[in-house]
Amino acid sequence: MLEVPGSRGEANLVEKCKLCGRVNTLTILGDNFKSYNIEENEKWQKIAIFDCRGIEPFDFDPRDEWIATSVETGNPFRDIDLSEKEWVDFDDKAMEAVEISEFSAQFTTVRDPKKK
Repeated sequence: MLEVPGSRGEANLVEKCKLCGRVNTLTILGDNFKSYNIEENEKWQKIAIFDCRGIEPFDFDPRDEWIATSVETGNPFRDIDLSEKEWVDFDDKAMEAVEISEFSAQFTTVRDPKKK
């Protein structure tokens, strides 16, 4: 976490606008992480919530350190690199290929889950 200048708060991303000098922040709300559910495949699924102040994300670069579990055997796969937005491996227990393909992300506005 990074300290927010002029505040007692912290954020995962802190940027200062070079034009106006305003400090903008993005905080990952850690208690709102969800796993992607294969039963809901082909549907948009919320996996994380960000508190954005002055920042509007428009793209997501998944990179590495993802974890997946084989649907057939429950075999875990760790340190998955999604920088190419796809991944293929082999499940030795099921004797078949496993993959993540056509990875895409979208951002939508949601209400603060703590404010009702």
